[in-house]
Amino acid sequence: MKRSYDKILLLLGVLALVASAAFYLFSEGPEPDETIEAAKAKGAAFTPLPIPSLNIADAAWPEAAEQSTGWIYDVFTPPKIYINLETGEWVSEGWKPRPPSEPFGLYLAKLEQALYRIQLMGYIEEDFKDATKSLLLMVDEESGENLRVRVGDAPEGYDIEVIDFTIDRIFGDDGSITKRAMATIMDYRNGETIELIHGKPYYTEGVEILLRSSKDPSQEWKPNAIGATFERDQRAYRLTDIDFEALTLTVEKTFVDGEREAETQLLAVEASNDASAPNETDTKPTATDLNTTPFDSMF
Repeated sequence: MKRSYDKILLLLGVLALVASAAFYLFSEGPEPDETIEAAKAKGAAFTPLPIPSLNIADAAWPEAAEQSTGWIYDVFTPPKIYINLETGEWVSEGWKPRPPSEPFGLYLAKLEQALYRIQLMGYIEEDFKDATKSLLLMVDEESGENLRVRVGDAPEGYDIEVIDFTIDRIFGDDGSITKRAMATIMDYRNGETIELIHGKPYYTEGVEILLRSSKDPSQEWKPNAIGATFERDQRAYRLTDIDFEALTLTVEKTFVDGEREAETQLLAVEASNDASAPNETDTKPTATDLNTTPFDSMF
């Protein structure tokens, strides 16, 4: 029964669609009114306007001034711009690039307090009850020669005399024992008494500075105070500051011809591979040359 209703509704819909189509196709609209005339333009005839004459003057373009960046073209200057194939930057015809920055020219090879000329490198304790009988191992920093001396010795050519040698054993709260060995010498060059402690380098009040040329490391500069100057290849260098904590120098470089501005750099010690570098096979006594008596650690 339900299917019959569906068929009837479908048939009625088809009939309504056919009737609508037939009404649209066969119906005609109203005939156009042929009595209406087309509108015509009214008014005076068109009169062309006069064209004003122009006084054209030749423009005087000023020469472009060089900018702070080195660019020579201004806002309204006809440019000729190219691409630098090496750097990929824009360049202009007639533009001269600034000369490339040159290396600073110096590097800091050494910065340290000046060592006293005699250093205590080690000792051989021969009598545990009398430290003055020990054999002292010293080195002369000026000549690089090793010295084996005892209390009372005054080695010829070194202007020193060994006055005393003591060994103190310091007991810590944790039961540890620390030995403090000290040699007292007389320096006949200045008449001063010097106390050299084993394992602790002895420095003078001065400072040792060594700068070398980056181009020719054989050219050296050893400034001894702030304000010292050095000149090479039309470049003048001046030491302006020393930082002992950071172990750096501040050096100012100026050009004698005045073509370039002054340059200042902070220099730190860097390794050098030249022949003046210390040799690892140096035969100087080292800090390991301690008391060589086998039973020393027991006391």
